Amino acid sequence: MAEKKYTEHLGLTQQSEEDFVDGEEISRSFKVLDQEVFSIREKTNNLKNEDHYYSNDYYTFPEKINSITYGEGKYVAAGEYNIYSSIDKRSWNISDSRSGISAAFGNGKYMAVVFYSGYYSLLTSPDGTGWTEIQILEDGVQSTRRINEIAYEDGKFVIIGDGGKIYTSDGTQITVQNSNTSVDIKSIAYGNGIFLAVGYKSTTSVLLKSVDAVTWEQIPLSLQFARNPYDKITFGNGVFVIKDSRRVYTTTDGIDLAAWSTPKPPTNGEICFADDKFFLSCKSGNFISKNGTEWIDIAKEFAGKISAIKYIKDEILGTTDTNKLIGVSKYTIDGIREDVDKLNSALDNIATEVKTVNNTFGYGTFSNGYVSIGKTVCVSFQVLLATNIAAGKVLCSGLPKPLSELAIINVYDSSASTYSRAKVTYDGAVYVETTHNSGASLLINGSYVAK
Repeated sequence: MAEKKYTEHLGLTQQSEEDFVDGEEISRSFKVLDQEVFSIREKTNNLKNEDHYYSNDYYTFPEKINSITYGEGKYVAAGEYNIYSSIDKRSWNISDSRSGISAAFGNGKYMAVVFYSGYYSLLTSPDGTGWTEIQILEDGVQSTRRINEIAYEDGKFVIIGDGGKIYTSDGTQITVQNSNTSVDIKSIAYGNGIFLAVGYKSTTSVLLKSVDAVTWEQIPLSLQFARNPYDKITFGNGVFVIKDSRRVYTTTDGIDLAAWSTPKPPTNGEICFADDKFFLSCKSGNFISKNGTEWIDIAKEFAGKISAIKYIKDEILGTTDTNKLIGVSKYTIDGIREDVDKLNSALDNIATEVKTVNNTFGYGTFSNGYVSIGKTVCVSFQVLLATNIAAGKVLCSGLPKPLSELAIINVYDSSASTYSRAKVTYDGAVYVETTHNSGASLLINGSYVAK
């Protein structure tokens, strides 16, 4: 029976339907389970509290994904050839057939950078499904200059690209901003009340700063920082973290720039801030850091580079080199302890009782009772019927209404030593309905779930 399946590993003895009838085994099941949960809690007390990671597979795209965003119950992915949308990460539909570069959500709107017929433009959508194009113009002509990223920060969309191009948008129109540089801008982030944007072209680096994404200043870089190929920037825990192909850099305001090494070079990597830590995924491995200066290699738990990473709804979403969408989640020993404590509390609050009802009804006698476990009532009973019983309904007063009609009732003919099946029905009262005709007494053993 089902109950045995879930309790036999705890050392319980129930073996048949009869063991379940009076509810004693259920009561003991919960007592033993409660003891085992307590034992698990004790075993975790001496374990070191560290972050651990695991991944879930969701979907395999037919193409490379460059960016993922989420808003108002819908995911949008910018793919190499198409824009996709999904409500559950497991099933995706193509919503636009233009090459996606980057996507973002903010102020009730989705926006995506796309490349089509040799031109870069923006798409805007209220639902991630129907898209409207916003052309990017240069001197009145549609732009062929590469756009690298779009982000929604501090109440506005900010778009950056090659040639020092910066645009802002409210989701309906686009405005060109002056960056005061012609160096390609690769990535942008917002924190501590400022925007920082990074980029490079050939052997020239650029670090830009703005309080409103409209007026920009170029931060002077010393020789140590002036020739680095900065390609990603993110913000968290009060600090910006920048990366290139060799190392990472931290700053709080763009001025106090400092360089740090990772266990392996972050070549071809991506970085995001997830919950309370920075997550860096690159060709050489995966690393985490609380402050951007000290990095821990987590390749033993989670190996393989993931791209287009984004922290969404308590997990890091990204795609593997085979275009598989995965979600990376964190757990800690303290988290396990909390879950065990919650289970312990739930077990303590479960009301387990055996209600005994003895009634004389119909043609026979009903005995035993039913067990109430929390909000779920599991009814088990026996009915002994007198001889010469015709097929039909037998009234069982005192029993609760069944959740549904279930043909799970055993009818035993003592004269023929045979079994047949019956079902529990409800018509203002509970009935055992049987098609069995007997010249001898019938013993009915039944169990069902009640409302």
